Amino acid sequence: MKKDEKAEIRALYEKVQAKKTEILSAEKGNYQTDGYFRFSSTGQVIDIKTVRSTDQLCDVTAFLIEREKSHEEAAKFLGVESKTTWLSAPINSWMNDLKLRATQLNIAAEKANLEGMENTLLTISPQLLKELQLEAVKKALS
Repeated sequence: MKKDEKAEIRALYEKVQAKKTEILSAEKGNYQTDGYFRFSSTGQVIDIKTVRSTDQLCDVTAFLIEREKSHEEAAKFLGVESKTTWLSAPINSWMNDLKLRATQLNIAAEKANLEGMENTLLTISPQLLKELQLEAVKKALS
């Protein structure tokens, strides 16, 4: 393998590692609600912290957007202040949590993509794999 190719592969590998580190910090987030959503007070519970479908997140988000619009319209009609909540939490809190979960789902897909790239780079250059393993050992011993 040429020296230029080796340097390019190492640079790409380091870029993948930097993105993985960036993703780890973005993965963490604070939910503002308990995460247990229902479309009605007695309906089936959806734990938005474990939802795997972005379509389901969109359904919940659309429901809350319509709820908030309707509530604001009604408050305007009645001449009162609108304080829209759902299941005792402000709509803004639900929206924050839904956005956070969508971000986490996107991060999971990005993570899988990065793992694939990393494996490809290490397959292309077994020498790089040896160097990385050697660096890890040196780092552990120092």
